[in-house]
Amino acid sequence: MIASSDSLMADAIGCHALVTRLAGPCGPESCRLALQPLEIVYGTPDFGSGYAGDELRAAWWTQIIKALSDLPLESLEKAVSAYIATSKKHFFPNPGTLRDLCETDTTLIRTVAYRIKKAVEAAPVPPREKSPEEVAEVARLLAELKGKLGAPRSMPDAPVLRPVGGYQSPLQQEIIAKGLKAAAQAPDAI
Repeated sequence: MIASSDSLMADAIGCHALVTRLAGPCGPESCRLALQPLEIVYGTPDFGSGYAGDELRAAWWTQIIKALSDLPLESLEKAVSAYIATSKKHFFPNPGTLRDLCETDTTLIRTVAYRIKKAVEAAPVPPREKSPEEVAEVARLLAELKGKLGAPRSMPDAPVLRPVGGYQSPLQQEIIAKGLKAAAQAPDAI
């Protein structure tokens, strides 16, 4: 559908890089920033104080971020907002809940990115204007190649019939005797 319209193709080519970036994974740092509103509203589980609590908290965040960092950032941010907006929730969500909330947006943006990618890949590449330097370089290379090859060789007008294994059929002998040009002018004469 995109390829059937010039204006859609122009838009697809123009936004291809942006849509590809938006559909890609958000990465660990952006994921952590997207989850901050949840930490502010709900806090994090209590792992206790001290060294063991800090290690558990770090491990918990690592697993949360690992589970969600492959999602598009926009989808994750919408899922966080949707979770906060529901009044029935009173705790930090598990990753599966957030993934479920992201599913529709993630599928949509990745489908759009895929379709744009396929349309752009199928689009013919317009010829590029060559600079005068490029044209001069090609001319120089052609002249150099022509000099290396020497004068052009001439090709014979017609193939030469040679006996196969020393034997010539009567038809071959007649064609050779009359000459190829005479045979070509009067094929009935043979």
